[in-house]
Amino acid sequence: MKEFKDLPLRERKASKTRLAIFDAGRKLLKNKNLVDIKIEEICDLAEISRSTFFTYFSRKIDLIIYDIRLWGLQKGWEMARLPKAELGLVHIERLYKELGENLKSDLWYWRDVMYLRAFEPRTIHQLNTDKTPRIPVGDRLLRFPGKEGIDTFPEGTAFSLVKENLAIAVEKGELPSDTDLHTALMAVNGILYGTPVILSGYTNLDTLPWELQKQLDLIWAGLRK
Repeated sequence: MKEFKDLPLRERKASKTRLAIFDAGRKLLKNKNLVDIKIEEICDLAEISRSTFFTYFSRKIDLIIYDIRLWGLQKGWEMARLPKAELGLVHIERLYKELGENLKSDLWYWRDVMYLRAFEPRTIHQLNTDKTPRIPVGDRLLRFPGKEGIDTFPEGTAFSLVKENLAIAVEKGELPSDTDLHTALMAVNGILYGTPVILSGYTNLDTLPWELQKQLDLIWAGLRK
């Protein structure tokens, strides 16, 4: 199994720097929108120069793109090791519950994801369709030590993970064999992006995991009819 310590020093240093920048930006996103975060704030927290930031990320929004692929890599790797009995609708519900819990204290970040979807649809399309790895091997081994095969595992997104589990749900008989997977995929992903935004408009996000589950229940019931 390949380990981080086995990589050349230059690669290890690059991965440590890239993840330090990412972690600094992610920490600041707990309390601010990305547009309100200055590059200098990220650099100060990561203890790097401004020029070093732009060596690794060409713009601030690239931190969000990096995070989407990093999350998809981790969740895809974990999913590949689950028995089939734990895949399908139950796995979608598990992912949405986890995302809901995380977003309760991470609304600033989610607004920037929505910004990316609204104003850079081609970027999102590329993330969902492009198979080219965006997370370097060193970053993978440093962030996910001990996960065998993580260095070559394909990256994914919430979109691709939901798509795969919907197909499994049909195969297992959890959904009808004539289920329109494209329509189901649009509906399931729609509630993931829409529910936090709507809920935040008139209350807090404390009930978000429950709201997401109720929306999924409605979709499952509709598809079964």
